Amino acid sequence: MEHKFFWKDRAFLKTMLSVALPVSVQYLITTSVNMADTVMISSLGGAEIAAVGLVNQFVFFFMVSSYGIANAGAVFFSQYFGNRDMTNVRRFLSITIQLTVLLSLLFTTVSFFRPEMIMRILIPDQGVIQLGAEYLRIISLTFIMSSVSLCFNTVLRSSNRATEPLGVSIVAFFTNVFFNYLFIFGKFGFPALGIVGAAIGTLIARIVEILLLIVLIYWQRPGKEDIRPIELLLWHSDRLKSFFSIALPIILSETLWSLGQLLFAMAYARIGKDATASIQLTTTIQNVFFIVVNSLGAAAAVLIGHSLGGEKKDQAQRQARYFIQLTVISGVLSALILIGLPDLLLKIYGNLEPHIYDTAVNLLMIRGVFILFRFLNGMLIVGIFRAGGETKLPFIMELLTMWVFAIPMSFFGVLVLQWPIELIFTIVSLEEFIKVFLMIPLYRKKRWLNNITNEEAA
Repeated sequence: MEHKFFWKDRAFLKTMLSVALPVSVQYLITTSVNMADTVMISSLGGAEIAAVGLVNQFVFFFMVSSYGIANAGAVFFSQYFGNRDMTNVRRFLSITIQLTVLLSLLFTTVSFFRPEMIMRILIPDQGVIQLGAEYLRIISLTFIMSSVSLCFNTVLRSSNRATEPLGVSIVAFFTNVFFNYLFIFGKFGFPALGIVGAAIGTLIARIVEILLLIVLIYWQRPGKEDIRPIELLLWHSDRLKSFFSIALPIILSETLWSLGQLLFAMAYARIGKDATASIQLTTTIQNVFFIVVNSLGAAAAVLIGHSLGGEKKDQAQRQARYFIQLTVISGVLSALILIGLPDLLLKIYGNLEPHIYDTAVNLLMIRGVFILFRFLNGMLIVGIFRAGGETKLPFIMELLTMWVFAIPMSFFGVLVLQWPIELIFTIVSLEEFIKVFLMIPLYRKKRWLNNITNEEAA
């Protein structure tokens, strides 16, 4: 029996929650790590907040670019798992790891040897440049581990093993917070290193995380599918064409989107370190709200991918409708909280400088106005379209809205019109409003209902 609303379909709810709940807790822990870093650093001052925020924006650019590769791999992981073809799951995991490691080697080399150059591009403030360069040099040592962890997390989720990376994230979270506390503030005889201490805490946590994930991937147990990458040192030239036909738009989309976020940060940094600090503080809070929709998107990619790989297109359509309903509900609730309770949300940071605090209140309310549109775009592009290999048109649409409209407007508003940060941020956020009206017709055309395992075999 086909149900119209998700709350009437118990089978869907049970399957969706089995994927979404572990993922949401994992996202919560990951976001809590970033929030803990920001909360601890916020007591040091505006320059430190700005330095860590800009470095994290650069790291975010790297991570999302790596996520684009891993997310492209997830399309193959989910559909081949739905088709019970574990050999190809392992083969495409090998390809995904190879590509993310190559990317991370490039970022690590530049970040470790030329951190001042990167910071100088991001902001003209010399004090922030110096602080950020010290932080970035240490953080760059985590890039290779982070990219491989991302691949392992993605394949575990795609293979119905979402609870295992959750446990790893919990351990990594407490490791990060513990060593942050020791090294930022100099507790129990350790030196007080400020933001350098935060970088050391993150490095130790990443080492622990990758070691645990390697054990999970290579330790075979009864009832668990074998997902070990089998040909890490072989270059699968015969598979790369089929991989990149799906993956290239995803990789380019994620890379250009995250580069756009970095350019926005650069534009805001031209207003001053206080504007940069306000953006960083409110981004950290907003990321807590994105836990729900990111978890739903990950669950959508897995469930719809399994359905399409198993030639169950009617079921895939029904699941997509349910996920959109869930996204709308979570978007409306998030908007009400962000618009109605900004002062309460900012209490986690303690004593902020008055100007930074007032700007952050305004930015939180603006984020609330547009958050539903951001949720819908995320679900359609990352959760639904990619599950069926529909990647090219969404990529073109994102390219147009961000690079033709939003990015030029941010720099024009800062450098030419010299608008306040609140007005510029509102104009830039209109991109999400425009984009959603391009995505909805594409969803209704149902071009995303593809079984790529059949196409790849052919």
